[in-house]
Amino acid sequence: MDLLVHQMVRGDLGRLVVEKIKNPLRKLLIITSKRLPELTKENLLHPNSHILMKIKADFLVRDKSEGGRHEMFDAALKLLIAEYEHDPYYRDRFDWFLNEIKKSNWKPWVESRQMRCWSKQ
Repeated sequence: MDLLVHQMVRGDLGRLVVEKIKNPLRKLLIITSKRLPELTKENLLHPNSHILMKIKADFLVRDKSEGGRHEMFDAALKLLIAEYEHDPYYRDRFDWFLNEIKKSNWKPWVESRQMRCWSKQ
């Protein structure tokens, strides 16, 4: 199994993963997010949704991704915020997930490390 994972991530199957999984998923996220109305402070009620909107805006200003990635991030974050706002089932699980990260020994991104396609602003 480790060999398969290695081949998918670093080897010959990597291109196949991009073409058959990542690119279709990217397109699906973008198409799906366009079905939702625009999210605004006025049509979101949950305080954490407002926080997520600000984080999304800050992220999108900094993100300089190309090849549909910027649009994918915009779409994925829109879908996340819409689900967070709309459905306590998913909201609770997202909050749990964030709490687990806070409690863990997570190694955060270090600002001294330059990210590709990213503006420090």
